[in-house]
Amino acid sequence: MAKDFSKMSSDIMKYIGGVDNVIDIAHCATRLRFRLKNSDIVNRAMLEQTEGVIKTLESGGQFQIVIGNKVSLVYEEILKNNKNLTLGQEDKDSEKNKNVFDAFIATVAAIFTPVLMVMCGSGVLKGILAIAVSAGMSTDSGTYIVLYAAADAFFVFMPFLLAFSSAKRFGANQFLAVTLAGSLVYPNIITAINNEVALTFLGIPLVLLNYHSTVLPIIVAVFVLSKLEKMLKRIIPEAVYSFMMPCIALAVMTPLSLLVIGPVLTTVANGLATAYEMIADIPILAGIIVGAFWEVLVIFGVHWTFVPIMLNNVSLYGADTLSSLVAPAIFSQAGAALGVFLKTKKQDVKSLAGSAALSGVFGITEPAIYGVTLKYKKPFYAAMLSGAVGAVIAAFSKAAGIGAPIPGLLTLPCWVGNGFIMFLVACLVAFVGATVLTYLIGYKDENIVDDSSTNAEETMINKKELNESIQTEKTIYSPLRGKMIPLNEVADEVFSSGALGQGVAVIPENSEVYAPVDGEVVLVADTKHALAFKSENGIEVMIHMGLDTVKLDGKYFDIKVKVGEKVKKGNCIAKVDFEKIKEAGYPVVTPVLILNSDDFTEIQAESPKFVTEKDKLLTCK
Repeated sequence: MAKDFSKMSSDIMKYIGGVDNVIDIAHCATRLRFRLKNSDIVNRAMLEQTEGVIKTLESGGQFQIVIGNKVSLVYEEILKNNKNLTLGQEDKDSEKNKNVFDAFIATVAAIFTPVLMVMCGSGVLKGILAIAVSAGMSTDSGTYIVLYAAADAFFVFMPFLLAFSSAKRFGANQFLAVTLAGSLVYPNIITAINNEVALTFLGIPLVLLNYHSTVLPIIVAVFVLSKLEKMLKRIIPEAVYSFMMPCIALAVMTPLSLLVIGPVLTTVANGLATAYEMIADIPILAGIIVGAFWEVLVIFGVHWTFVPIMLNNVSLYGADTLSSLVAPAIFSQAGAALGVFLKTKKQDVKSLAGSAALSGVFGITEPAIYGVTLKYKKPFYAAMLSGAVGAVIAAFSKAAGIGAPIPGLLTLPCWVGNGFIMFLVACLVAFVGATVLTYLIGYKDENIVDDSSTNAEETMINKKELNESIQTEKTIYSPLRGKMIPLNEVADEVFSSGALGQGVAVIPENSEVYAPVDGEVVLVADTKHALAFKSENGIEVMIHMGLDTVKLDGKYFDIKVKVGEKVKKGNCIAKVDFEKIKEAGYPVVTPVLILNSDDFTEIQAESPKFVTEKDKLLTCK
């Protein structure tokens, strides 16, 4: 099957800036997650036109490409064709450009993503065993004992798994990290805890706690271990480093973890659990907040911040109620997509909505969100309302999930137990409510204008049709007043090499930026430093205002247009304080690129000269 994704994976790597622009790559249930050296060079317009790509976004220090439930196949194809890609390696320069919150989200995602599916599978198996016991299966039988060991092993030995993934994230030796986890749950330590034996280390009393099933202590311990490793590497002679480093690291980290890290982080974990319980004790409030806004968090990729809370609840209480509130929010998105499916008479919309609804009921909501509900807005609002109602019912049910699973049709056994029937009612209310609301008031075919930025199939350029329907020559006018220079003189290899497309550059002499063509705005960068247009005759033009100006995060840029807006050549589309940008230390030279250069046999640039918005810049043939 991987061969079906060969072109898609190739296009993704091309438009993301190539393998040299990738720090590392990972994936979750629906998204490719890249950490990039320079997100400024990513061709977002072409990425979102790539068949199979639902959406792109930047969040948590990552560039994310939403694929859907086939993401693992795309990921495998990318790794197969790009042997030099790194998985989970840190990059100091990249980290400097992240804020603390972004770094936290990226870290949480990197640690928990590798174990998520095993966690879900273990939770489902536990749920199935609970059903079997209620049907008469003996808990003393060998069959039950063996299967329960399989289901519960993940949760009992969670520190080992988290140690491994944390080490990968923090750059520590993974086997050393797992050994450290083992020292925290060593049988003699557990025996001392069970027998209430007082232990000391160098005369210092140990606070003996059972670290089986814990989350936070081992993650922080491995982080400290990674720093210790780097320090020891500088001072231990290379000839003895391979065995002296582990020896010293374990001798330092085990007592440090038992004396300081473990007790402190256990207190933090208890505090988090208490805070969550205070909110959960107000079912209406908890239900409305989680049910209505969970999928909003998914859009921005920050839902990962709640995974440690879910696992912490499992560690302390054996189950988690937060995932119970999330479930109706997920089913409501599937219901809203189903509502569009039932209402629309447009075959392309029906096909998209139907597949999105099916993915949604199995817990994968990104196709529904980006392909249907968010695109048409009212279905998304219907899902938020229905999700809130369902989550309130779930909150009153007090149902708890085993293992913080991804809520979906197949994982429902994870909630078997007290409140299960009421929990099922909550999910059904959310699903049916969103379906009915969307069908009645959330969607009309005649009110829909397809957004070219969200429908990959409709925005892909058909070269044959293009060449048959437009003039032989097409002209791009200057978006700026200033000195025009050849593209190969731009001090950025990505632009000067023509990797993103042929073109020229302009050194601006005033603040106004003008539309270079008659057409439509197809891209406004989140950081406002880049705009892209599709002309009426099929030219795709990007204006990249300055170099490395993505780091300004929109400062000094006043954009006058939005995606989907029609423009005429010479319209003022932005005002940019280039003088302030220069003072901030960034080059103001502005590349003007033809993104679909391959569609033309020849692209001619005018001779270098001073240009205005009335002057020709490029001619495409």
